[in-house]
Amino acid sequence: MFEQVFGELSSKHILVSSLIFGAFLGLAWLFRVFLARAAKKLAQRTGTGLDDTIVSAPKRPIVAIIVLEVV
Repeated sequence: MFEQVFGELSSKHILVSSLIFGAFLGLAWLFRVFLARAAKKLAQRTGTGLDDTIVSAPKRPIVAIIVLEVV
């Protein structure tokens, strides 16, 4: 059944692909966390609330972009 679903792909190829995908998910999460913290600190220095809203908006799209680059 395994061969019918994955064709010529060996379990080694699937494992390596899964590890690479997981690594990029981890990197995307780290990037999001550190970028969000840095941007939040910069946004707190200003007096307006608009930049706080702008900073909080792109968290999910950034992770999606990084993950989709792998695929």
